[in-house]
Amino acid sequence: MRRLGMWAEAYDCAIVLIGHMNKHEGAKGLYRGLGSIDIVAAARSVLQVERDPIDPDVRIVSQIKNSLESTGDSIRFEIKPQTGFKWLSFERKSNNDSTQEQEMVEPTFSTKQEEAAYYITSVLKEKDIASKELLLCLSEKGISAKTARAAKEQIGIKAYRKRGQWYWSLNNQEVISKRKTVKKRKDH
Repeated sequence: MRRLGMWAEAYDCAIVLIGHMNKHEGAKGLYRGLGSIDIVAAARSVLQVERDPIDPDVRIVSQIKNSLESTGDSIRFEIKPQTGFKWLSFERKSNNDSTQEQEMVEPTFSTKQEEAAYYITSVLKEKDIASKELLLCLSEKGISAKTARAAKEQIGIKAYRKRGQWYWSLNNQEVISKRKTVKKRKDH
């Protein structure tokens, strides 16, 4: 992933990865990708394409992650042998009470490590946090420090030391720049 990031920076371009989803339709979209969760964690934006349950020729594109802005609207398109590809519509996300209630419902998890990964990424999306503080919050949810550290490794979270305390970060570029700053200070 680091090399892909370096190429994107060197050529001033975006890297687009296409993956497939597993068959756990009830699971949250972020955890449905086959392979490592590291790819989803490193991505700034993740789009999911699914069939419309009502019309099998229609597909729905939904943004399930956006680290830079609020998530975008869903877009529908169809692919038919007679007409080919055609954009249909987009669905605006409304701010009514029923939508907000749906967003507050927590997903179900098959393992404690999966639950830990969910909580860690949701907390670290906002800001870096001291590892002691995060581990304490997770222990209140019944997640052990060992499980949290395993989820940390699975997600690819980096740690850095600041003012005598360890912090966890989803933004690997910030961690790298903070490490360089610490090295420069030591050199002087």
